[in-house]
Amino acid sequence: MRGMTSDRLRTFIDVILDSVDGRTSGEELARRAYLSRFHFDRLVSSALGESPAAFRRRLLLGRAAYALRDGTVTEVAFAAGYGSPEAFARAFKRAFGVAPSAHTGTSGCRRRTASTSIRPAACSCRATTHGGMQCI
Repeated sequence: MRGMTSDRLRTFIDVILDSVDGRTSGEELARRAYLSRFHFDRLVSSALGESPAAFRRRLLLGRAAYALRDGTVTEVAFAAGYGSPEAFARAFKRAFGVAPSAHTGTSGCRRRTASTSIRPAACSCRATTHGGMQCI
């Protein structure tokens, strides 16, 4: 975060957070931060270690992971802005390493054991701040 104050970074994060519920373009986000798209992407990527789009996607998927406790995969997929449950499932698995269906319901989730096989386990999973999934 060399050369950027925490207040300025907070402004960038707030701009992205305000856009999570809508379909806001990158150009619009940059305009709200009073920057060109190039400089907005460059500064956010430098400070956060990921692009604004990746940060926004991580926020959406983290929120979706939490929502899966009470909703179906289909409901959560459409609420998260995905066009189909299949697209959501691919993005979720890429981000968290488990299918969203393995994360829902009362049957628990699936987690890797020491033998690297996947087995059902009575556990509690949650999204981590770094885009991973932590199962307990």
